[in-house]
Amino acid sequence: AKALQPYLASILSDRRNWKQPKEKKQPISSEMLDLMEDWADSATRKGKYGKFGRVPALWDLTCLACYTGSRLGEYGVSRREKGSLFPTLPDSHDVPSAWRGRPIAFIPEDFEFYNRKMVFIDWSKAWKHPKKAKILVVRFRYDKSPNNFEKRTFKRVKGQFCPVRAAWSILDRYYSNTNRLPDEPIGFFTADNGRRTNVGSAHVKKFLTEACEKAHPNPKHYL
Repeated sequence: AKALQPYLASILSDRRNWKQPKEKKQPISSEMLDLMEDWADSATRKGKYGKFGRVPALWDLTCLACYTGSRLGEYGVSRREKGSLFPTLPDSHDVPSAWRGRPIAFIPEDFEFYNRKMVFIDWSKAWKHPKKAKILVVRFRYDKSPNNFEKRTFKRVKGQFCPVRAAWSILDRYYSNTNRLPDEPIGFFTADNGRRTNVGSAHVKKFLTEACEKAHPNPKHYL
C-alpha cells in the first residue's frame, strides 16, 4: 500500500493541476444595464400589468443586487421545502425570537430610509416624497456568514441605476399589491397568466439572458 502512495499522489496532483475550469460567469455590461432600464420603463408604461410585471420587478431587483451584493436567496426564492412557499429561518432558540420562522429573503422590515442628515423617514413619508430618501439601510438577516443580521448603508446616486430608487420601487410594488401574502418576501411579480409569482433562479437567468442577447445581438460578441 505504501508503494502506491506516491503514484496515487501524482495522479491526484495531475488531476487537480490540469482539470479544465468551468466557464466563469461574466459581469453585467453597461449596455445591458441601459437596455434593462429602457425595457423596464417601457413595460411599466405599456405592459399589461405595469409596474407589477416581470421586467420592472426584475430590473429593480437587479439594481438592488448589483449594489448590495445580494444573492438570490436574499431577494428571491431559491431552495424551499416541499409544501412551503418560500424558505424561512429556523424556529430555533439560536435565532432571535422576532425572526424565527420568518422568510429568509428580504421583507419590508429589512429596509430603512433616511434623509441627507441621517434622520429616519417612515415609509408613508418616503412613499409620498421619494426624493427625500437619500440613504438606504438594509438588514441582511441571512448572509451565510457570521455577519447575519448585519446592517449596511447605501447612498442615493444619480439615475435609475440606484439602490435607493430600486428599494423604493420594490416597496411601492409590494404595498400596492393587495394580493400579497402576510410576511411575504419582496421579490415577486405578476406573470403573464395573472398569477403572483415569487422570483426564482429561472426568472433571473432568463431575464439576464434576454437582456444580454438584446444588448449584444452579434453572436460573435464575447458575452
